[in-house]
Amino acid sequence: MNSSVIELRQTPGSELWLEIDSAIPFRISADCAGDMGPSGEPAPHRERVLKQSGFDPACVLGVRQTHSTTLCDLRSGPPEPGGVEADGMIFDISRFAAGVTVADCMPVLLMVDGSVVAALLHSGWKGTGIVVNAVDELRSITGASASSISAILGPCICGSCYAVPAERAELFRSRFGVDAGWRDGEGESYIDLRAANLRLLEEAGVARATVVRNCTVCDPRLGSYRRDGSEFRRMLAVAGPFGE
Repeated sequence: MNSSVIELRQTPGSELWLEIDSAIPFRISADCAGDMGPSGEPAPHRERVLKQSGFDPACVLGVRQTHSTTLCDLRSGPPEPGGVEADGMIFDISRFAAGVTVADCMPVLLMVDGSVVAALLHSGWKGTGIVVNAVDELRSITGASASSISAILGPCICGSCYAVPAERAELFRSRFGVDAGWRDGEGESYIDLRAANLRLLEEAGVARATVVRNCTVCDPRLGSYRRDGSEFRRMLAVAGPFGE
């Protein structure tokens, strides 16, 4: 698989957003933008920030995230009142924006060459594998091959910061290979969300991936549950048309 590594950039004219990909566009709110609240649930502050950025909050698709590998199809628009539980959205990126909230987990955007059908995902350690479900769903909907799908892996906690119980690291190794976790010289166990997702995407036949190198723990511009504990602030990763 052809992969490249990029750095987040400040969005021109706005301290509240960081650019993941300006061409699509794909952005994530900065820590200074405040807590964006649980996705798929009412969040007045998130709505204010979106309005300040030119969005109609009602047109930013969201789901109640549960750290699953479940997808929902929102190509026709927002879900019914009361929402839906899922951690991935299939949507029409020419008509809608979609958003997931993260604070160490990874936002992932999948695009199909020549199609407006896209998938925005929330991938934490429990939901690792959702990228495979999304690739399968995009192929089924569009008829495209996996090699026509490109992936953008947004910022997340890096493999050097994500210390976990040894049992979890072993589970990750058994499911996703040796590159997904290891034990250092001091006996700590770690898992690497980027490595695991890249391995899964390559095995699924995806030909191109762009990886944001910024770590949510190390980069003070980003929100991190591991770094900030109970004071952490959820970020909103949004892909789709911006209103400003």
